[in-house]
Amino acid sequence: MPQTGGQYTSPSHRGGPTGDNFVDPRKSKKKKRRLIALLVSGIALLLVIALVAVGMVWVNTKNKKEHGPDVVARDFVSALSQGNYEEASKIAPIKPADGGTDELIKGDAAGKSEAKLSDVKLVSTVLNEEEDEARITISYKVGEEPAEMQLPAKKTGKEDFFWDKWELSGPQFDTFSVNAPGIEEATVNGIKVPLKDGKATLAALPGSYKVDVEGSKYYDGASDTATVGFAGAFGNEPAELGLAKSVNTGKVADEVKKQVEDAVNKCEKTKDPVTKNCPFAAKGKSKGRSAEKDIKKGSVKWDVKSKPSIEVSVSDQGEISFYSSKPGEVGYKADSKTKGAKWSGKGSFSVTGSGKLEGDKISITVDSF
Repeated sequence: MPQTGGQYTSPSHRGGPTGDNFVDPRKSKKKKRRLIALLVSGIALLLVIALVAVGMVWVNTKNKKEHGPDVVARDFVSALSQGNYEEASKIAPIKPADGGTDELIKGDAAGKSEAKLSDVKLVSTVLNEEEDEARITISYKVGEEPAEMQLPAKKTGKEDFFWDKWELSGPQFDTFSVNAPGIEEATVNGIKVPLKDGKATLAALPGSYKVDVEGSKYYDGASDTATVGFAGAFGNEPAELGLAKSVNTGKVADEVKKQVEDAVNKCEKTKDPVTKNCPFAAKGKSKGRSAEKDIKKGSVKWDVKSKPSIEVSVSDQGEISFYSSKPGEVGYKADSKTKGAKWSGKGSFSVTGSGKLEGDKISITVDSF
């Protein structure tokens, strides 16, 4: 039976969307996948950034702790503390200060030093990150003398892509000078060192150095000691030792007295009334005759009863003078030019004169009477 008042719905469109409200389910799924991909990419990027940031922090921290300038400085301090200058120079080259020769560095002079390098410490590290520079302060002692040195450090690049590379500039071995006029050689802690025009400037490891100048026949030696650290440790100017041999006046006086005695003995053997450079002579008058003119040459016989006491003085330049502090006694006999006549006499005599000390040689001149 036909029905009225109802609506017909096609079976093919039952319950389905119509017109503009239709959405394709496949497109919706694509959008969701894009969103998930973006989220995953964003999270991954954030993780990478976080890991990079953490890595940079870790690298920076490790650089400061294990690859900073103070690490290089500590290695340098450790080598110095052990007295291993060769190893220390590999870390921060140490060279002699300008003008210093290296005889003492090459030899064992430092090994014989009474004052030793000790108590080496890293005091501070001042970092200038903008300039990639640092200033290292190290303290130490030489014997009981405290000192400090400041060394610059510079970041020069990277090692293995990440780790900072720092180079430390080493100090200089200090110098001291020897000034010994007229001396060709000195001994420093047992090592022979040549002197040019009596001078030398010597570079040395930190320590004390005893400088000796040997004496000679008529000169006493001299010695002095210099204590050095690294350059500039004990003042801006290097130590200077002035050494000079001093005249041994006792030895000079003994030699002069001997030479005066020899001169007197030689004069005693002369046979003339007057002889040059002899301290006595046959002079005087008798019965109107002059002994000097009347005595027959070659006939005088001298007899020195006693020799004078001699005083000697000598200057640092080797100038010698001498004189009698007590006179000697002398007598003589001689033939006269007058037939049958004789001359005789006695009296005191004194000796004066001068001389020169040159190296190991002394020469004197006795003044004539």
